[in-house]
Amino acid sequence: MLAPKELFQEALQNNYHLAKNYHQLKVLLPNSSPNKQPIVIHQMGKVASTAIYESFQDLNLNTYSIYHTHYLSDSGLSESERFYKDNYNRIRAIHTPLIHSYYVRRYLNSSTKHKLKVITLVRDPVAKNVSSFFQNLEYLFGFSVHKQVRENGIESILKDLDSLFLEKFTRHDIPLRWFDSEVKTVFNIDVFATPFMIEKGYQIYESECADVLLLKLEVLDKVLEEAFSQFLGIKSFKLKAENVGDDKKYAQVYRSFKKAISLPEDYLDKMYSSKYARHFYSDEEIASFRSKWKRS
Repeated sequence: MLAPKELFQEALQNNYHLAKNYHQLKVLLPNSSPNKQPIVIHQMGKVASTAIYESFQDLNLNTYSIYHTHYLSDSGLSESERFYKDNYNRIRAIHTPLIHSYYVRRYLNSSTKHKLKVITLVRDPVAKNVSSFFQNLEYLFGFSVHKQVRENGIESILKDLDSLFLEKFTRHDIPLRWFDSEVKTVFNIDVFATPFMIEKGYQIYESECADVLLLKLEVLDKVLEEAFSQFLGIKSFKLKAENVGDDKKYAQVYRSFKKAISLPEDYLDKMYSSKYARHFYSDEEIASFRSKWKRS
């Protein structure tokens, strides 16, 4: 006969709604205080959001509450929750950013004492998509990298991954529309309304409900300390390496895939002619990105 604790854990593994309520209490209550300044690391996946969140956690800043979110809009939250609910029997986990999203949304809709301090990043859109695709292979396609490599070898699966990325992966447009749906709609800040300081590598935007620091991932090491000092008054902020694809168990396959994948011109045109790419990156940076992914 199972002990009460084991029975509860089994119930969590089999009931999405119970798990959702439990994790909201477990994750949010220790972190939430009306007297603390909320900092929200609000970004697309695969743009160093976990690294920044974990780095803040290591600082043990008693004056701040730190949250990590990917979606705060009505449509984004609905889509994210639907994914976890529909796949809970297989995933048996609820992503912390989704739990944090519920609190931040309630905070925005309430009469608050503090403006939110929001940190977000941009990244080469193709690199972001390749990273997101590879990390979610098993969730989205039931493709086990370890099993495939064990049975067929690395080289034999690279072509399959190339085709899967172009033909089955449906999230290519996320970086192109994310700032309109998840920053403009949520915080009333249109990052495209004013020129971005491309050479500086970061910019601060303000609205009635939030101050937003936007950084460029490709120069993050160079601008991070200066940007965080200006935005939050935090000196000598150091980034902790977390959730990096090259360091995961599938590192060798991931590196091989990035080297082997070659993308057609029409795909690269779509990504690099977009409002997103042209706004945040120089012609030289875009040319460098294209040469990395271009199909020979």
